[in-house]
Amino acid sequence: MSQNHHETYEGQSKWRIIGAMGLLAILILVVFVIINAYAQIPTSSDFLKFYSSVKFLFEGKSIYTPLALDTIPNDIPFDLELITFPIGPNLNPPFQTLLFSPFGFVSYSAAYLIWSFLTVITGLLSVYLIFNAYREELRSSHVFELSIVFLLFFPTVLTIILGQFSVLLLFLFTIAWVSARKGRDRISGFTLGIALSLKIFTGLFIPVFLIQRRWKLLVWYLGTFFLCNLLSIFLVGSDEHLKYLRTISSITWYSSSWNPSLMGFATRIFGGSENIPIINAPAVGIILYSLVSLFLILILFWLTKVQQDEAISGFDLIYCLTIVCILIISPLGWIYYYVLMILPLVFAWTNIKGIGENKSRWLLISAWILFSIPHLRIQGKDLIPIDIFTWAGYPLYGQILFLLSLILIFQRSRNRSPRT
Repeated sequence: MSQNHHETYEGQSKWRIIGAMGLLAILILVVFVIINAYAQIPTSSDFLKFYSSVKFLFEGKSIYTPLALDTIPNDIPFDLELITFPIGPNLNPPFQTLLFSPFGFVSYSAAYLIWSFLTVITGLLSVYLIFNAYREELRSSHVFELSIVFLLFFPTVLTIILGQFSVLLLFLFTIAWVSARKGRDRISGFTLGIALSLKIFTGLFIPVFLIQRRWKLLVWYLGTFFLCNLLSIFLVGSDEHLKYLRTISSITWYSSSWNPSLMGFATRIFGGSENIPIINAPAVGIILYSLVSLFLILILFWLTKVQQDEAISGFDLIYCLTIVCILIISPLGWIYYYVLMILPLVFAWTNIKGIGENKSRWLLISAWILFSIPHLRIQGKDLIPIDIFTWAGYPLYGQILFLLSLILIFQRSRNRSPRT
């Protein structure tokens, strides 16, 4: 490369970084303006459930009390006539309420602002940690561009507005991943144990690490999970845990358009939820969901077995495949959990060279577009056939494309490995 060409490239890279930084700064400012607005208006967001559960805990009530005009905490400062009641109960385990308990000492608006601020910060920190792990394969400007993509991502927008904690899961997954690939199994197991205490679907990592024989990681993983639950039983009581199990078992809204999981897709077609199915055969839907889920799990376990002696790239592949399988298989893999896909995206993007690069990149871009198409939530009973195969199905189609991308990467790694 000539000196003039090198200087021109460096100049273009410098301006690209400056431009990306400026756009990111503007975007962050807009995000905080939106957050401030949502903190001041009536809302039936998920954060209202989390905040109310903490207040119920402080008042000695059940944290799973449904929100209604006669149960909502007194210090909610909104015009209650503008909120649609009743609101379903908190669908998370008691440990989540304990984790949120510090927010009960401030007003709802302040709690929402603080939590939203932490969501944005931990999300951007997760992006940086992922970028830093692949720094050699990426340009300096990519950390800012990736942050922009993350903040503009529809599931990220939903997470922030609703006050959900899926970005916290992303942060925990990222810390666990970075630690595990560096051999810091205690930190990895500890963070995954906290994630498991918040969402049981993250338990799919347990058999994966079992196959990989990461014994220390597993001990810390399961040990942290049990300690978190023992703590919540001690502080909240075993009755609340039983109420949580009863609450989860009573869910009847799998068919909502914001549930793009395989279970959601099956119930929209075959019924068994609060919807008018195309074919009224709930048993068929459950059987198909179970068979496809079992097939995906077996494929994941087989790939884990094949890749268990591979280098870091092999570990990354299995970790990302596990995330994809979690989102497809989990019966309530709501769209805001797709923020977890930022790690598989970067992994796939940096590992598709030599396998039809242009086609593979378009495969990933198409998947990301399908994840990102925004739409208002449509209840199962209001869905029409075109909704089932469009808005409600797009993210699942994207997951299928992502699986194809990861399988291509796996195939390339096998072809390049020396054969004995």
